[in-house]
Amino acid sequence: LANDPYREFKKKWIFHDDALDNAAKLPDLYDCCEELIFPINEIPGESLYKMADRLEKHISENDGIILASFHYELITLHLHRRKNKVVFFVCHDRGYLSNARRYEFIIDVFIAHNIQFYEEMRSIFPDRIKDIYYLPYGIPVLHKYRRENPEDNLKLVVLSRMDREKGILDIPKIDSLLREKGIGVQWTIIGD
Repeated sequence: LANDPYREFKKKWIFHDDALDNAAKLPDLYDCCEELIFPINEIPGESLYKMADRLEKHISENDGIILASFHYELITLHLHRRKNKVVFFVCHDRGYLSNARRYEFIIDVFIAHNIQFYEEMRSIFPDRIKDIYYLPYGIPVLHKYRRENPEDNLKLVVLSRMDREKGILDIPKIDSLLREKGIGVQWTIIGD
């Protein structure tokens, strides 16, 4: 979204604010387009159908694309079709695969940034392989010489949401396996 310095394209970035999930409030937005924090649970007892009616009002009628991952926007797109929109689904981790399965019929393009989920989506949707893309991102690893230092601890960094689907329950297992092999470990864990 930020890679449009001349603002050639009309963009809207809708953040979900689901108070039930204790989603972090965004103190500073990114100033790359029109930005909106949409309260999912604004009205007590509101049905998903009514919530979709509220969310739909923020989706333009103009030609374009929609990047979606969560069931809130996918429900909205199912109930309020936009024939002039291409729907891109971004699979971030295992938890998103159920949304891909459930809403495949409205998704035009599937994107995974992790090779594991790219391969899983290709096996789940063998008839849609031409619509599934692997677009890796992350921290580029510098290809420079690293000096071995067997006297110091192995330094490991985990940067993610602290969620079961992100694999955080594997951290103690990895730690134990490394320590069983006599490898000292220093962990830095960053996330909400």
